[in-house]
Amino acid sequence: MSPRSGFVLVVWIAALLVTGCRSSQAPASGGFRAPRFPVRISNDRTHLVDAAGRPFLYHADTPWGLVARLRREEVESYLDHRRAAGFNAVQVQLLPEAAITSGTNAYGHGPFRTPGDFSTPDSRYFDHAAWVVAQAAKRGMLVAFNPVWLGCCDGGHRDLMASNGVDRCRDLGRFLGRRFRGHANLLWIQGGDRDPGKWRPFVNAVAEGIDETAPNPLQTAHWSSTHSSLDEIGDARWLDLNATYTYAAEHVGAWRRQFHVYHSARRDAEREPRMPFFLIESTYEGEHGATAQKIRRQAWWAVLSGACGQAMGNGHIWGFRDGWQERLDTPAVRDMGVLRRVLESHRWWTLRPDFDHRVLTNGFGTYNGGDQPGGDDYVTAAAAPDGTLLAYVPEGGTVSVSRFPAMREADWIDPTDGRSVARLGISADTGFTTSPPGRNAAGDRDWVLAVRPARR
Repeated sequence: MSPRSGFVLVVWIAALLVTGCRSSQAPASGGFRAPRFPVRISNDRTHLVDAAGRPFLYHADTPWGLVARLRREEVESYLDHRRAAGFNAVQVQLLPEAAITSGTNAYGHGPFRTPGDFSTPDSRYFDHAAWVVAQAAKRGMLVAFNPVWLGCCDGGHRDLMASNGVDRCRDLGRFLGRRFRGHANLLWIQGGDRDPGKWRPFVNAVAEGIDETAPNPLQTAHWSSTHSSLDEIGDARWLDLNATYTYAAEHVGAWRRQFHVYHSARRDAEREPRMPFFLIESTYEGEHGATAQKIRRQAWWAVLSGACGQAMGNGHIWGFRDGWQERLDTPAVRDMGVLRRVLESHRWWTLRPDFDHRVLTNGFGTYNGGDQPGGDDYVTAAAAPDGTLLAYVPEGGTVSVSRFPAMREADWIDPTDGRSVARLGISADTGFTTSPPGRNAAGDRDWVLAVRPARR
């Protein structure tokens, strides 16, 4: 390492110490501690914390049709499964698109007494929705609620919003804020698979209505793929959290070219002023030929590029297609449980992305910031001032870590079963070079390198 690079590393570590000293206390060891709701933005604006000030890793599944498709016993079964699998959040459509339901819930109740009229909410429909939210709260789960889905294609409610007009949209938001104000485990997701465009006044009206009547609501937005929340409404006063949405460079999307998750996440991590962000959607398991490894890559790339969490999806679960019960236990669900355990055991909220390769200095693969295939081998890494480093190595290969204060031990962790397969003896004075130990338990080449101090 040159004298100049050594100086830069010291400055970078000092910056980490400044931000890290404002972080919240560590969660309890062993298992997952249930959060205390509501959640809020951390003081350093990098992540979420619960009401006790503990870091809250946004770790979501996407059962968009949960309110509309399932009966109560099915809701409880689904939530029990996802809690046991390690999820602490679910993304749900309150007024679901046509691809999920024809307009009523499993009990035959629609959201409005006069179909399509926002001024006539049916209490039976919203009472059931509130019951779902309460069941999630019992299990320590956040509900990320989309109030009115815009829709990428033919199934959204954007034209319905327009026909109701701005005033009724705002009144709907006010109604929702009042109706759910007793439920602290809520995050509101505006939009839905489409940029706001000419529907922006109606989206704003719903969000503003919620802001008026709900106690300190958190709100974000879900636009069309490759557009994060801030890309479209950076000036909206109701926007609290940024959300990243993209697939991959080889994916031909419904809207436009796609970018790798690590590229879109880096754009969101480097925005000023800082706003916490999470991966709200990427390729779903079982769709577009996605393998479990692809789902792992998306998640690891996001969280090690500064995201405060991520959401996974499954093609059979999001709309609860026939036979969904047999699709609950999948490789991606297992892998996401491993991801959460590894992150929480390594104080994820103290990590900062190593974008400039000051700690992981070699073997980081090819960064692809364009819309053409390639870059699947890119290694994302994040480090903390106490000597912790996590690096996701998606295609194997040799990597080098620079000398870094306080680091003493390193492991190769299998991202498919969580086992530490190889322990490395390292020196904080010289750094080290290492390679993953062959294929993981799933037969793939991706591994997680975990470097930590001897004691905390």
